[in-house]
This record gives sequence, C-alpha cells and structure tokens, in this order.
Amino acid sequence: MRKKMTFRYAKENDLPALKTRAGSRGLFSTRYMQVGTGSTGATAIGIEQVTAEEKSFNYGLELGIEAEAKVMGVTAGASAKFGYGYGFTNSTSEGLFIEGQVPSIPGDKYNTDLAFKWGLLMYPMSGTGQSFNFLTYWVDQ
Repeated sequence: MRKKMTFRYAKENDLPALKTRAGSRGLFSTRYMQVGTGSTGATAIGIEQVTAEEKSFNYGLELGIEAEAKVMGVTAGASAKFGYGYGFTNSTSEGLFIEGQVPSIPGDKYNTDLAFKWGLLMYPMSGTGQSFNFLTYWVDQ
C-alpha cells in the first residue's frame, strides 16, 4: 500500500529553518501581504535577485626620445613623445524575478475567519536524481 502524501503550505514560523537550509541560494519575501477583499483584484509580491560582475583591462604605452647637440658653443635640443592607450570593460549580470498573486476574497463572502497573510519563498530541492528550485507560498492566519 502506498503511503499517502499530504501537502501543507509553509507557515511564517517555518521560514528561519527553510532559510538556514537554503543558505544563500533561496529567495524569501521580506514582507507579507494581507489577502484583499472585493469582487475583483488581487494582491501581489515580487522578489528580485541580481548578480553582476565587471572586468576591466587597461593598457598604456608612452615612448619618448630626446636629443641634444652642442655646436660652436650653441646648445640645441629636441624631444618627441608618443602615447597610446587602450581600455576595455566587460559587464555581465544575471537575475531572477519571481512574482505571486492571490485573488481577493469577494466582499459578500468575506469574514475575519477567512483573512490570512502570505508571502513567497523559493529554495533549492532535489528528488528523483534532479535538482530544481521549488517556488511556493507561505500562509498564516
């Protein structure tokens, strides 16, 4: 007989343990939303993570020559300089944006027992030989 699996959304007090397990690889909303009321509309949260890297290379060359001659008591000189420079910068960035929406509870159906707050979380998981990011909500009353 197969064991029946049940799913439950994480709660706000589950977040510290999930953050510890995920390390720097997870995304967690730092604020929460209250479910809205009304016949239309929704509340939404977005989370963005961006990493950027910049590499620069600069090259410069300067060449100079000076000459001086003394002829019949008169000194004369000349000099010349040549300069060349080159610079290159390469910037790369990558990012991840996730967003979640929860529809509003219709006003004629709303009561305080239905009110809840929610947020988003995403953390790495693995199963069946695969690694993936798991995106879900946390929900609390």
